[in-house]
Amino acid sequence: HIADLGNVVLKWHLAQPWAVRVGEEATAEFVEMQRVGLPLPPFGQLTPFTVEEIAMRQLVFSDGWVRPLYAAAARVFPGAKSRLEVLDQNREECKAIKKSAAKQRLQRKISGVSAFLKASRFSVGLVASVKKAAREEAAKQAAREEDSKATVEAPVGGPVAEAAVE
Repeated sequence: HIADLGNVVLKWHLAQPWAVRVGEEATAEFVEMQRVGLPLPPFGQLTPFTVEEIAMRQLVFSDGWVRPLYAAAARVFPGAKSRLEVLDQNREECKAIKKSAAKQRLQRKISGVSAFLKASRFSVGLVASVKKAAREEAAKQAAREEDSKATVEAPVGGPVAEAAVE
């Protein structure tokens, strides 16, 4: 079994293309499953994996399967220990991809909001006015709810009357 998982412990420039191939194979399998009417597993998808998805899957696979297997193998075959060091390096590469993708998503969101505000010509004053009106309406609603609690009829000495007195 250790040879079956060996692609993950290769140097990054070799491991990364293998990860892409495994993702392509999985997608093809899910497409075929759908074609023949089989249910897809919860993690199955019918579109190619993004670079970030591949990196995230590599992290899960490495931590959950490959590391425990190679750690056990290194006890019996000390040469396998060097593969754990490569696995750690590859893990850092995957984390860097994840971080970069998250940063790019945030930049796209910020750009989208900026473009919307420019396109719709919202002024800062208008936005502030809308926020103020929303806060005032929320305060009025809270006051109405508080008033309705105070006017609940209850027998004298009952729990609602005692709570109102406190």
